[in-house]
Amino acid sequence: MLSRNAPCAKTIKVFTGLIVPDLERRPIDEVRRAIRAMDELLISIDATGSYNTNSTDFCHTIGNICGKGKYESIKVEFYVNGILSTMEDVFKEFNRALDLANELWAENLNIKQ
Repeated sequence: MLSRNAPCAKTIKVFTGLIVPDLERRPIDEVRRAIRAMDELLISIDATGSYNTNSTDFCHTIGNICGKGKYESIKVEFYVNGILSTMEDVFKEFNRALDLANELWAENLNIKQ
């Protein structure tokens, strides 16, 4: 087991905000996909795994589990529109999309918010 001060040996890079040819998946499937990504990286000879997603469930799972427990040797890097970011930045970007959708919805129903 690595000490908390030891450098992480592996990195998962999560790219969001890009056009992602993503299949429709249930939220539980995205959580499972995140765990599978971490498990595969643990046994891989590769030092880095890269994933493209716009799934909040995938990002939340990766962001909150990497660096802990059996995944403590994995660090996570988030990229928003290709720029190295934080998990907070990722969710700000997701929220911007929801805000835009709400504005469009309100405009189409002539509702002032």
